[in-house]
Amino acid sequence: MEIIGLEGMTGESLQMELNRGGKFVIFKYCISIIIVTSKQPSDIYFIKSGQGTFKISIGYTLASLLLGWWGLPWGPIYTIESLITNCRGGKNVTNEVLAYLRNISEDITQPGGFVDRGQIMHVDIKCPKCGSEMVVRPAKKGPNAGRKFYVCMYYPECKGKIPIE
Repeated sequence: MEIIGLEGMTGESLQMELNRGGKFVIFKYCISIIIVTSKQPSDIYFIKSGQGTFKISIGYTLASLLLGWWGLPWGPIYTIESLITNCRGGKNVTNEVLAYLRNISEDITQPGGFVDRGQIMHVDIKCPKCGSEMVVRPAKKGPNAGRKFYVCMYYPECKGKIPIE
């Protein structure tokens, strides 16, 4: 999954933008074919403080309006959900993106880190539930604590996961 809008930004300038109200957002869109309906997230967009989202969200909104409502029963429901999310400026995923970036940093700096920054950002495994990119994360609690899993980029919204053997 790509993060759009960070081109040319340093870590310091990103932190400054976040402090001023910048955020990471996704938009939703829905496509239906007769009885099959698919609800998908967009790539992640970084929205600077004071920057509007209309120009970004309009394509996803129009796609849902034109192609989403056809499938019954979920087409109309997912289309309305997508429209509401997009009209409200997208779904704020700032906390999830920052947690993900912190996890990447920890994995790289720990002795015996399993992958480098480039490999973690572009895992070629797709989520079995929603089709989005998956990332590598350790379980933090429960019987699998410390064990690594492929987890959907949109966790906790999507619960897709695959254990790493």
